[in-house]
Amino acid sequence: MNKKLIAIISVIIILCGAVAGLWYNRQHSAEQPKTPSTNVSDASKFKSEYPRVAANNRFVYASDEEVL
Repeated sequence: MNKKLIAIISVIIILCGAVAGLWYNRQHSAEQPKTPSTNVSDASKFKSEYPRVAANNRFVYASDEEVL
């Protein structure tokens, strides 16, 4: 009886932890801003991320394969 009770309590604790983790994850994923629109140019993305860069810069985002 004692081992069975410990197993049941352990399962309940694990399930409660899983539910709390899912709830926490959903709350924080809803707070994160969505990715910027694809209509925004790379130059304006760089300007927003790096304020010292001029607005008419020639920077573009590239993948690892494009750089190498």
